[in-house]
Amino acid sequence: MSDSTHPFTLSKEQSKKKLRVGVAIDGSGVSEKALLLGGRLLHPDRRDRIYILHVSDPNKPWLPDTLTPDHLEHEYQLKCHDQQLDAVWYKKEKSKGQSTCEALIELTEELQVDILVVGSFGRKGERIDMLGTVSDFSLRAGNSDVCIVKSSSYALQNSVTWLFSTDDSHCAKAAFAALLYQILKPGDKLHVVWVTTEGGDFDNADLQSYKDAMKAAKVEGTCFLSGTKAGEPIADGILAVANKMDVDILVMGIAGYGAAKLGSVSAECCLKARCTTLVIKDPYEVKEKRAIASY
Repeated sequence: MSDSTHPFTLSKEQSKKKLRVGVAIDGSGVSEKALLLGGRLLHPDRRDRIYILHVSDPNKPWLPDTLTPDHLEHEYQLKCHDQQLDAVWYKKEKSKGQSTCEALIELTEELQVDILVVGSFGRKGERIDMLGTVSDFSLRAGNSDVCIVKSSSYALQNSVTWLFSTDDSHCAKAAFAALLYQILKPGDKLHVVWVTTEGGDFDNADLQSYKDAMKAAKVEGTCFLSGTKAGEPIADGILAVANKMDVDILVMGIAGYGAAKLGSVSAECCLKARCTTLVIKDPYEVKEKRAIASY
């Protein structure tokens, strides 16, 4: 297949675009893991930027000193120094009647953040039956891609193992291109899976373009199909593969996100995954929504 006809060719230009990574911190136990993950996403040679984002509430004067904005800023400046991260601290105070989620999304849009890294829960603690309010709201209402870090997420090593779940839709192809050309680093491993119901008419040719792109980019990994039994949720099939392969980060592309709901497969995976999840939103949809908001 020639470069001119390769389905991911046009997106190779994404590799030159500087990433703006925002890490939301609130002093919870998972905030430090989120910072480590945010730092891992950066490509210093591309001069990517990382922002530390904090939303303060003037109506909570009873918070302990360790959770005040000034203390958190100092604490995370030290953590960034230790990790050799040239991070910029941004604090936004909630306005009257505004939620923490709304203030955070407003801040990410002001900074045009490409990837927002959040913990799966906040200071109120973790629940296994629902995402934290901020991570859920960011997935549905924000325009940034969202990386959700869990308490069960592995500490990342020099080499990261990624699992990309595709259905070969246009948003999946765009997400794959962003992952392959803009996010992966030398030494990372990438596995691509298409989970479908057993008895479907798919064959290995469906994934040939992904194999070709990975080979051209010199990325180590595999591409394969995985079947689920009739009636079994696709999300369960994806999570079974992620658990079996013991991956560090599960990646999916989505389209049609909005304030009302998220697709059932991506929502279930974000909720139930043991590992970190990265949801990459349709770039054309993001561009359109941001253009409308700028008027």
